[in-house]
Amino acid sequence: CCLALVYGVNLSDNRVLFLLCPPTLCRMWYSGLSSVVRGLKRQLQMVDRRMLWLKEQYLQLYFEEGFCGPMTADAIRVFGGRDWANTANLSGMSPPDNNTLRRGQSIEFRKKRSIGNIQTIRPESSTK
Repeated sequence: CCLALVYGVNLSDNRVLFLLCPPTLCRMWYSGLSSVVRGLKRQLQMVDRRMLWLKEQYLQLYFEEGFCGPMTADAIRVFGGRDWANTANLSGMSPPDNNTLRRGQSIEFRKKRSIGNIQTIRPESSTK
């Protein structure tokens, strides 16, 4: 018995995987895979589309920044939240408390690298 799986993102990217196996094993694979596909279709019908949009926006930011996750303020701004850079210019806001600890603008913070690109990180000190 032969079972063919077609997978890919779009028509030009589709690939085919052929599985040759005994008939009972082929039926087991077919029933298992068809139940997974049914479950995925059912889940896509019931999912809130806003969550898919949020996921796509976050992943787009992730890949635009060279596999570094966006900062929290960037993610909030993209997802429709407040732009924290412009809040200081708003009138009618209460002045900030002078006793609160604030970081200076001269301090630079680097984004943490994702674990997904750990293979591409090379130690700079080892080349010297």
